[in-house]
Amino acid sequence: MPKLKSHEVEILKSVEKNFFDVVPQKFETFCALNASIIAATLHHFNIVAKVQPCQLWCATPSNNFIVGFIHDTPKDGKWDGHAVCAAKDWIIDAGLSHLRHDHGISVPPIAVIPRFMVRSQTLARADISATERIWWMRPPSDVNADPPQEPEDVVSAYAQALIARIGVSYSVSRPIMSASLELAGAAGTQG
Repeated sequence: MPKLKSHEVEILKSVEKNFFDVVPQKFETFCALNASIIAATLHHFNIVAKVQPCQLWCATPSNNFIVGFIHDTPKDGKWDGHAVCAAKDWIIDAGLSHLRHDHGISVPPIAVIPRFMVRSQTLARADISATERIWWMRPPSDVNADPPQEPEDVVSAYAQALIARIGVSYSVSRPIMSASLELAGAAGTQG
């Protein structure tokens, strides 16, 4: 599996930092929508990304919890799945709040986690406390894991807003680097 370059990981971290400053909190449980917004944003920065269906597993000392693909039919017309954005050797999950809303587990609003680099049922794993673990698992084989088609205008509007926000911080660091290289080059030619 190809790896992200360090500047691409910086962009993922910027998505993590800025996502819910741009996307309203009311969408924090809309995992497929959030994954689509992130994938569109990353495509703008030439990072290959896709919406990845999965199950979110959480183990605590007293219980185990699963989000996604646990019912035969969706509840209340909602998709019975979970989705993250997969970008090469990383995943970005902006739908962790399901664990807080449904099970009272304290989780960050978004996670940017390295993927496992071997073919496995497990996509990634993270510790959220000293005693609580999260796993992102492939969907069960006997389910339709196709995420819902999200409204393109909504995805595009939030992706553009996130791109603008990230672009400001990303472009600020690039000229500084370029200026440093120019100065180094100029110093080298004056010799």
